[in-house]
Amino acid sequence: MGSRVVLGWAATLAWISLWGALLYFDWPAARGMSFNEWGDFFAGSFAPLAFLWLVVGYFQQGEELGQNTKALEQQEKALKLQVEELKQSVEQQSKSAIALSRQSSISSLMVRLEATNHMLDSICNQIERAEKLNSAGASKKVAELQQRQVRLEASIEDLLEKVEELEGACNGYE
Repeated sequence: MGSRVVLGWAATLAWISLWGALLYFDWPAARGMSFNEWGDFFAGSFAPLAFLWLVVGYFQQGEELGQNTKALEQQEKALKLQVEELKQSVEQQSKSAIALSRQSSISSLMVRLEATNHMLDSICNQIERAEKLNSAGASKKVAELQQRQVRLEASIEDLLEKVEELEGACNGYE
């Protein structure tokens, strides 16, 4: 209980005690009052108490509104912090998604690189066999295979550059 409520109860007890004492000491005169006079007596004696409690309630309600306002301000601060945390979480998830996408691209390029290397190995083997046979059409076949070999080596270099590019970009998100 607040100090105003305690003060209100003290004033109420003092007021009731005062009127109780007045009735006690002048009971013969009070006993002769009619019901209408008793009504006037109670209305006059309790009206100030009603007004007192109206004022106490008004101030108490003001205090509660102030407390509610503070609680709402604290809730607003907490919600702002939650919103900020959610924004940061979304940013982190976005960065993770980009990094995963780039890692997937790197994996795909590595598969292509491996397939190209296998093709290059196959061409080298075919060149060696053709050179061993040394037939009339072998030199033409060797020239064709060497051209394919050059194209595949260029393709491998392009793939390696893309892998390095993506790895560099991924390192920026880790």
